[in-house]
Amino acid sequence: MRNTRLHVLDGHLRPVPPGVTGELYLAGDQLARGYLGRPDLTAAAFVANPFGEPGSRLYRTGDLVRTTADGLLEYRGRADDQVKVRGFRIELGEIESALASGPDVAAAAVVVREDTPGVRRLVGYAVPAAGAAPEPAALRERVGRTLPEYMVPAAVVLLDALPLTANGKLDRKALPAPDFSAQAGGRAAGDPVERALCALFAEVLGLPEVGVDSSFFDLGGDSIVSLQLVARARAAGLVFSPKDVFTHRTVAALAPVVRAAEDTPAEDPDAGIGTLPATPVIRWLQEHGGATEGFVQSMLVQVPAGLGLEHLTTAVQAVLDHHDALRMTVTRGEAGTPWSLEVPARGSVPAAEAVVRVPTGGFTGTDLEALIAAEAEAAWRALDTAAGRMLRVVWFDAGPSAPGRLLITVHHLAVDGVSWRILLPDLAAAWQAAADGGQPRLAPAGTSFRRWAQGLVEAAARREDEVELWLEMLSGEETPLGARPLAASDTAAGARSLVLTLPADRTEPLLTGVPAAFHAGVDDVLLTGLALAVAQWRRRRASVRTEPSSSTSRATAARTWSRAPTCPARSAGSPPCTRYGSTPGSSTGTRCGPAARHWDAP
Repeated sequence: MRNTRLHVLDGHLRPVPPGVTGELYLAGDQLARGYLGRPDLTAAAFVANPFGEPGSRLYRTGDLVRTTADGLLEYRGRADDQVKVRGFRIELGEIESALASGPDVAAAAVVVREDTPGVRRLVGYAVPAAGAAPEPAALRERVGRTLPEYMVPAAVVLLDALPLTANGKLDRKALPAPDFSAQAGGRAAGDPVERALCALFAEVLGLPEVGVDSSFFDLGGDSIVSLQLVARARAAGLVFSPKDVFTHRTVAALAPVVRAAEDTPAEDPDAGIGTLPATPVIRWLQEHGGATEGFVQSMLVQVPAGLGLEHLTTAVQAVLDHHDALRMTVTRGEAGTPWSLEVPARGSVPAAEAVVRVPTGGFTGTDLEALIAAEAEAAWRALDTAAGRMLRVVWFDAGPSAPGRLLITVHHLAVDGVSWRILLPDLAAAWQAAADGGQPRLAPAGTSFRRWAQGLVEAAARREDEVELWLEMLSGEETPLGARPLAASDTAAGARSLVLTLPADRTEPLLTGVPAAFHAGVDDVLLTGLALAVAQWRRRRASVRTEPSSSTSRATAARTWSRAPTCPARSAGSPPCTRYGSTPGSSTGTRCGPAARHWDAP
């Protein structure tokens, strides 16, 4: 197309080298000025053009491409296809490529579905090739051979064709929900324990029934849902661990290892009430200034039409009384004195003061988003750790015939990412009980936060003989990772990233064989590799910078310094980069281009 320029850029609007995937941007005289009446979309898609005349713009297509050796653009997926499931960032296009890698699949798509509230699952859709009849289980197995477990779809649905919008894009809303019930049948339970487990499997997975030979994970379960299974089983009088679920994936295999709840001593229901010691993370927060305003986590979920303020308040009261940390107060003493933590009695925090109803009739689009954003800020500002106000619930009431939304804001001292998998089901169960005219009765909480905090103190006392070891490890001079020690201004807001593309022969064992050998996750392996690399780099750097003590060591040091770090972005024959000189501390030369990525070579 005439008067159109194409740019393949990274996240900082810098050109990427040939063969490296970047996002496609368009520029040209006929570029639109934006979206009519949508300033939010305009600001996101039309950005300033650093390569054109002042005032010109680039259009962000959202397409990921890379330049081939012959100058053509190769489509690699969509930039908005990156999702986060179970704490992992996932490129849906990578799963789609694995799903469609065989000759029996003509087209494939992968989406994240939340058919059960609070449970997000990857679901794959495949269009069989002409004359082929692939089995969904075999397609999942194919993906599992090349990708880690957390990237394997919970189900694969076969379609005659992928549904498309009028613009030819995938119509995600038209994709059917997977039918896990087809996999859930089979042999019926043979004893009371198996019958109880089948009922629990079906309950947490949102299925009508489950057979004893059906795998928990093949039915859509994951590590987080397994925690819900363990908690609900304990409430039903059965005891097993999340590890047991992973090891014995079917009801038939799990039943023999289940123990009766009577074998496990129950904690006193009031054990969580009273003063408690600060946990290590709370002490760390105090040592680093103790600024906790706005230190919150929030969830925005869809709720049924006509939720009812009275029923919601009853449910929130049940959750407040059941989970002690939601009532915790934090008293700050003078500088240097530890914070005082206390959990007051049940009923001390009235839910009526924590629940807010906001009518949203007539609000749509950006107006509704602005309303929710304003109420979200008001919610976290209303929290007060000194007064025990750890929770704020805002119901956006869309009327008696339209589903509403519920914004739940909790101070981070009382909640973390995994806690939501407990709080949301408890809140839903309590509301359902109230709506049915009953009294909410939640499953026993197990170990209270107060007992856990006391247990940490007791464990620390038993390990006092390790103090000298750790002090000795920290006594040596630490080699800074950068040119200077960390300062207060070094925050996440100023962080930058370096993206490298590795060949499949390097990444395949990292994602499969190595984690399996050590019974660990990919993140565990990466963290271990980072720790080993940093330790090795520090040792080398410290030895190089040590003052020589003899003529021989001086000569060795001189030779070492003569091998100055080089800039990997510098092309052959170009002048030295300003960041890398020929001697320590030197910064002579010319600066590399905007596409350069720098790091200190070991």
